[in-house]
Amino acid sequence: MKRPVAHGVSRFLAAALTALPPLAAVLPLAAQQAARPPADWLAPRATLRVEAAVHERPADDELGIYLAIPDGGLLPRNPAVDVRDAHGKVLPHQILWHTPADALGVVFQPPAANEPRVFVYLSGSAGAMPRPAASPLKPSLFVFTRPGNPSLDHARRMASEWPPAQGAYGGPTDRIGVRWNPFGHDDHFSSWFTGWFKLDTRESLYLATISDEGSEVHLDGSLLVAWPGRHTRRDGARGQYGKQVTLEAGWHRIDYFHFEVDGDQEMCLVWRRGRDGKDALPVFMEGSAWGRTGRASVQRIDAADGRTVGWVEGNLQADGYLWTGNQPVHLHRLVCRGVAPAAGVAAAWDFGNGCVVPGAAACTWLVSGAPTARQTGQLVVTSPAGVSRQTFRFTSFTTPRPHALGSPADRLLYRQAFLDRLRAVPAGQDPCAAWNGDLWSTLVEILEPYKGGPILGELFERGWRTLQTLPAEQRHALEDRWAETLRLLGDTARQLAWIERLEKETRERARQSRWREERVACHLYDTGDLAAARRSAVRLRELAGSPDEIQRAILRLGDVELFSGNRDLAARHYADAQMRYRGRGRLGGAEGLSRFEPSRAIRASEAPGRAALRSLRSTTGDLKPSDAWKLYAVNDAAQSATIRTYLDQGALAEAQTALTQWENDTPMSKLSGDLLLTEARLYIQAGDFRRAAALLAVCLGNDVMTSQLPDIMHLQLDTLMRLKRAPEARALAEEAVKRFPGLPVAGRAEAILRDTGR
Repeated sequence: MKRPVAHGVSRFLAAALTALPPLAAVLPLAAQQAARPPADWLAPRATLRVEAAVHERPADDELGIYLAIPDGGLLPRNPAVDVRDAHGKVLPHQILWHTPADALGVVFQPPAANEPRVFVYLSGSAGAMPRPAASPLKPSLFVFTRPGNPSLDHARRMASEWPPAQGAYGGPTDRIGVRWNPFGHDDHFSSWFTGWFKLDTRESLYLATISDEGSEVHLDGSLLVAWPGRHTRRDGARGQYGKQVTLEAGWHRIDYFHFEVDGDQEMCLVWRRGRDGKDALPVFMEGSAWGRTGRASVQRIDAADGRTVGWVEGNLQADGYLWTGNQPVHLHRLVCRGVAPAAGVAAAWDFGNGCVVPGAAACTWLVSGAPTARQTGQLVVTSPAGVSRQTFRFTSFTTPRPHALGSPADRLLYRQAFLDRLRAVPAGQDPCAAWNGDLWSTLVEILEPYKGGPILGELFERGWRTLQTLPAEQRHALEDRWAETLRLLGDTARQLAWIERLEKETRERARQSRWREERVACHLYDTGDLAAARRSAVRLRELAGSPDEIQRAILRLGDVELFSGNRDLAARHYADAQMRYRGRGRLGGAEGLSRFEPSRAIRASEAPGRAALRSLRSTTGDLKPSDAWKLYAVNDAAQSATIRTYLDQGALAEAQTALTQWENDTPMSKLSGDLLLTEARLYIQAGDFRRAAALLAVCLGNDVMTSQLPDIMHLQLDTLMRLKRAPEARALAEEAVKRFPGLPVAGRAEAILRDTGR
């Protein structure tokens, strides 16, 4: 999704700022006077002052210290630069590069050894950016790359124009030897490396270039080696494009120019020193051969008029990405620097298209679309003295690490980022109208059963029209997750209203049947209205047309009878559904189970149920009652173990799939309680305690004494307490104490009785 560049605040943010009371009403009279710079402001014409901390000093003062100052609209137009130490002493400096959309690069003379800070004053200029006075500084080693119009002429222009490297991005590097663009896309760019090296004595050197596409080496301001045109590295791979030169002791400057159109990239400077011998292959000029300029970083930016100034970090390198569609979706962790908590000071993030994240010092934002598309945002900092704005772009200079769909932490991170994106859109607007297919496919993949409720609430309540335009597969997945969310919210009126809406507005017969089935379950599990559940189940059966729909409708009729205590009638429905399901498999030529792909590797020893169920379904002929009982018992135990293994691994989706398969294949297993108990465990793990309590109540109402009864009671006690249904929990606790003294369930029951005031 390509957003327009923001030239100012959005309408939403402007309205919010307009709604603030006038400054004259909230500021004292003294504060309403024209703002004056602080007393320690040493450059009267400057509008900004940058405080920087020196954290790496050069071995030689001539190499200077490098500082990158963020721009993007923060700095005055065509800034004049004045660098001073903490005592006000002027420090000689050079302008290395300036791209107003990104940053200004300055190299300055190191302050005294005991001075860790410097101050850079900036003032605007009506004409061209002023050139600083000549200095003996020797910045080294730096690389700059500029996109578009790749050519050696374009590369050389970066060094000759003023200010240097306009429209480029640059920074320190360790050597002239890379096979990628360090600051952008790997095709259609020009590059300029510049640095100094020092010889202790007069020496003869062989300097050569190895490049893919054209390159030049300039030594001390003059062309030394040229390998122009479009070519691969093959003909110069051994350093054939070079020249022998004898240099005096002292400092020498290298400027290396290169361009890249497409294909592989390479820009390398190699050398052979006189002591290496004529037959030795040239090698890289490694970092130790180059002078190394020191480093400083911006700590604070002050405005002469008292405005609080902040700048963004995290926009030039994504934290990671997920790739589920045509293009990856990158996740950026944006941080506002330079703004300390203070009354009346707030930061907001404006991403265009009405997306504003207010009052946040940090923001996680998802960026999708073509890698070459320019996407921007704006950091807006408001303070009593006014507003500062920085427009920034999104990119990644190096390939971010891939996030993993199989990682719960990564899925949670993206869910939170999607929620931030949705809430950034003002109320009353569709929050997903501008989303592209990559965002939608990523969202579908990172949503999990019973998770992502706030996201789905925003989507379905505010973005309904956009949802209707999605491909059926994506829309169905989101609707199913929304149904789970509605169960957890506990508002059955809202739940039933949405079921009605989803059934009414879909034209797909299978989806209509799915929502009728959901209505039966809502009445059965959530409202406890058996009469309404029976009416809904009868309607489901009457409207069922396909074999699938008929089989599922009969299953739900069986559930209604089981919950009503009519076990014999439930058994007849289950037997009918079971035979229909198996008959469909034979008529359709299906053998065994339907294809099932888990989201993680499950060892065969962890999933015994598949083999057991396959053997059960493939059994032919009539079985003796004793043999049938044994086979069903083995199958139920195996299926229960399989699903509990999935639950132990946090694989809720796989557990749901396996449970549905079990229910379709052998619904008679519900009568023994094994399937119901396993389903209850699934709902407990999902946090759907209403449905778990309803299922466990049916298990307890069977009046069948099994070895699982203490476990069922224990689970029901915990579930009832979660639901704050203390009277029911007390009654069950008293029964558990009487029936199972000495077992863990009795201990839990005693605790409940004590806590609820026995």
